[in-house]
Amino acid sequence: MTRLLAYRGNEPERLRIALSSLRATLFPDVSDEDLLTEGNADKQPSGPKTRWGLGYYIGGELYVQRFAGMSLHGFTGLCALRSDVALLQRGDADAHNVPSYCYGRLLLSMQGTVPAPSLPPGSLSTVAPLVPETSLELPAFLRRNLRDGSAGELLLHRFCARLYEADPEYLKDPRLPVEVALAVLSAVVPTIRGADQLQVAVSNGDWLIVARRGSQPIFYRALNGVTEVEQRFENYRGLFAIADPLLSPDAARAAGLTELPSDHALVVLPDLAVRAQPLT
Repeated sequence: MTRLLAYRGNEPERLRIALSSLRATLFPDVSDEDLLTEGNADKQPSGPKTRWGLGYYIGGELYVQRFAGMSLHGFTGLCALRSDVALLQRGDADAHNVPSYCYGRLLLSMQGTVPAPSLPPGSLSTVAPLVPETSLELPAFLRRNLRDGSAGELLLHRFCARLYEADPEYLKDPRLPVEVALAVLSAVVPTIRGADQLQVAVSNGDWLIVARRGSQPIFYRALNGVTEVEQRFENYRGLFAIADPLLSPDAARAAGLTELPSDHALVVLPDLAVRAQPLT
């Protein structure tokens, strides 16, 4: 069972506290007993072993890790970071590669079905389905960067191709305008019809965009201040967004999470201002 978790915060050292405060909702399959097994060779955490992908920024530098483990290891792997932007994804146990994928400063995770884009004739991206053969439609320098040809990797490279088509400098711009990124994302993930669904998270280390197409819910919650033991950190601001088939709407709302409507994007700006707006 897959899971996509996106995070943006203003104090990297508070990620562990913030995530722990929402563990029961974001990681309901990680119990208190599981936490006691960490570092204990005589005890094993519960649950199946799956594949994980973790992309994050530290000091403006982008890193991607992939590992095998149980839900506990996904939770502790994220807790261990001192990061202000992170994308964590769980894939199936037999998955060859699990997002995130990166190009330059851009980081992207996705789960679900990528529909055939409907873009104007002459665009670098055509109406062909997103399959490895369509990598031939990418500029040569982007084709050379492909590694596994998965849907997530191709979606990121289509995103980059659309940026390059609009202005080649966009791929080099460390302050890529979020409005441009949102317009391009809307173009490469067109409206889904029927039972298909898609969730995408993309960031450049400053802003974060989480987009939903189709029926699978995305829930999010903003945090204003966090507490550890008796110490309160009032200046902390953060946001978690999650797409998890095991998280029921009732449980999410009871925990204070808000549902992002279908065909909408959640935009988190560098100053941690948050807005939800339609995908065009």
